[in-house]
Amino acid sequence: MKSSITFERARAIAFGCIILLSFVWITLLSVCVFLLWDNLDHPERSFLSVMLLTNTVTAIMLLILLLRKFRVWLDAARCALLLVMHIGTAGAFAYWSPDFRYIAESPEQEVSCRLVTLSVMVTSWFVPALVLIYSGGLAFVVHRRSLLRTVQEAEEAEKNRVQKEAKDQYFSPLSPNTPATVSWDRRASPLSPMTPAAMNWDRRASPLSPITPAAVNWDRRATLLPSPATMTFPPEAVLYIQQHSRNSFKPTYRNSQQRTYSVPEQQPVPPTPTSSRLSKPVPLRMSYHQSHMY
Repeated sequence: MKSSITFERARAIAFGCIILLSFVWITLLSVCVFLLWDNLDHPERSFLSVMLLTNTVTAIMLLILLLRKFRVWLDAARCALLLVMHIGTAGAFAYWSPDFRYIAESPEQEVSCRLVTLSVMVTSWFVPALVLIYSGGLAFVVHRRSLLRTVQEAEEAEKNRVQKEAKDQYFSPLSPNTPATVSWDRRASPLSPMTPAAMNWDRRASPLSPITPAAVNWDRRATLLPSPATMTFPPEAVLYIQQHSRNSFKPTYRNSQQRTYSVPEQQPVPPTPTSSRLSKPVPLRMSYHQSHMY
């Protein structure tokens, strides 16, 4: 399961707090055991040794979990193991603490031993409480992710179903909502017979142009204009039409075949402008024979 950045940060903070508390608890418990080892009873020594071992394993295990890749089942298994270890040790110590015997030379030493026992019994529940809180948060995140995944899968399935139904409805030739079965009656709508609600064509017969005369189905008997096959004319009208078509259309056709070409008119060339300045006339060069003629 892919975890978010927020959950990764919260997980790292929770594990860091538990590891720090375990180290502090190991340090304090080691000092107390070192100072009061001779005054403690044998069962109490055994319980304190088990608590030291449990907190050491907790710190090492959580540090390994921080370094490894996050996996739900791995965190759940390690948290369950830590809960069993800490709750079992703390519960057994609280159950057997009233029966502990102290070897003390003075009443002050016995009071100090009882204070150490009481403090150990109370503080031994801090680490399992933090582990239990993290386990509850992990269970909540997993449950929420599973609900979100279920909702997303349901939405995706509904979307695919709607798309499939729309596709089947569009390509199905027998669907009552497709254009393949839409029909109209021209007698009921003579002004707009080619509306989409009045069409009836077969797409399989004409895939490129569904609105073709072969595919459109209407009743010609109900049309507004009469059919040419049912129209009758008197003989005078027929003769007039033939003469008119013979006399008018042929010359028109003949005249349409003639091509005329238009020659553009030539524009007059404007005179060359002369200069108003008086200049000396250019002398003419005469040949030898022309000069001896005069």
